Amino acid sequence: MTNKDIYCKLPFEGYCVRPSGKHAPCYGISNNIELEHHELIDDYFNSPLIKYMQQEMASERIPMKTCHECVEKEAQGVESQRERWELSRTLAGPNIPFFPEKLRYLDISFSNTCNMSCIMCSNQFSSSWNKITKQMPRDILDIVDMPREFTHSISYEEIDSILNRSSHLISMAIKGGEPLYDKRCLYFLERLADINPEVQLKIISNISVIREDILSVLRKFPNLTLHASVDGIGKTYEYVRGYSYEKIEENFDSLLRYDIPAEIMFCVSAYNLRVLQETHNRFMELGSKSVVVIVANNPYLHFRHLGQDIVEPLLQELDLVQPLRAGKFSYPTPAEEEQFKKYTAFMNKIRGFNWEDIYQ
Repeated sequence: MTNKDIYCKLPFEGYCVRPSGKHAPCYGISNNIELEHHELIDDYFNSPLIKYMQQEMASERIPMKTCHECVEKEAQGVESQRERWELSRTLAGPNIPFFPEKLRYLDISFSNTCNMSCIMCSNQFSSSWNKITKQMPRDILDIVDMPREFTHSISYEEIDSILNRSSHLISMAIKGGEPLYDKRCLYFLERLADINPEVQLKIISNISVIREDILSVLRKFPNLTLHASVDGIGKTYEYVRGYSYEKIEENFDSLLRYDIPAEIMFCVSAYNLRVLQETHNRFMELGSKSVVVIVANNPYLHFRHLGQDIVEPLLQELDLVQPLRAGKFSYPTPAEEEQFKKYTAFMNKIRGFNWEDIYQ
C-alpha cells in the first residue's frame, strides 16, 4: 500500500475526540455512524470501525457507509474534509511518509467544560448550559433538543496516550468546551510544547480567560492561530454570549500585544446579523487577521427569523458575507416562528434584558 493507493489517509493517521467523548478519524464521518468512546488512543486504532475503514481503504475501496459525505461534497465541487487534509499534508511538505497509525492529524475537545452559555450552543459543548436546562420548561427543552444535563471530560490517561504519539503531528485543532478555561488543555499544551512545538495549531476559544501563564504557553507555538469566537459587539454580544463585551476587547488586545495571531469567528443568527458588519469593522481595526463567518442553522434561531424585509437589504449591504448570499434558505414556517418567539422570551429572562430592546 502506497501514499496514492488509498482514497483517504485519515482513518490511518487521524484522531478526532468530540465533546461527547466519542472518537472518529475526522468530523467528516457520517452522522449515521454510531461512534464509541475509547479509553486510550491505541484502543481506538484497534477498534472494529477503524479497522473496517482501514481495510476498505487499503483495498482501494471507499467505505461509503462512513465516508459518503466527502464523496458527495466532492461530486458537487464542495471542498471535503478529505481534500482539506490532503492540502494540509501537501503544504506541510511534499515528502511526508505515510505510515499507518502514525498520528498526523488531531482534532480534540478535552471536555465540554465552558464558562459561557451562548445562545446558539448547547450543553453538549458547554457545561454552563446545564444551569439553564435544569430550569428550562419542557416545551423549550424540546425545541432546543438537549438533555437536562450533560457533562464529559477525557481522562489524563487518554491525554498522555495522545502525547505519546504526538511527535509526528502535522496539524491539530483544539475545540471545546472552552479550551483555555480547561486545565486538561493547558496540561496538554505545556507538554506538547516540549514534544512538537512546530505543529500547525488552531485553537477555537471564547477568549474570556487570558492570563499571563496561558499567554506564555501559547507563545511557545510559532504556527498557532487562535480563532476568537466573538458574535457581536456591545449589548448584542452580551445577549448572545452572556458575558462582558468590554472584557473581550481587553483580552483580544492582550493576545495581539503578545504577538499571538488571532482572527474572529462570528456565528450568525437572528440575534446578531444586524451587527455583523460593525463587528467585522471593529475587530479588523483592532488587528484581527480576518473575520470568518459561519451560520447557526438551528431552525429556532436562524437569521431568517428577522424576516425578508430586514434580511434581504442586509445581505445586499454586507460586503463580507458572500457565503450567506450564495446560500439557499427558506423563510420560517409558522411553527418555527412560534419556536423562535418562545426561545427568545425564555432567553430574555435568562439574560435579564430583552433582545428586542437592543435595536429600538
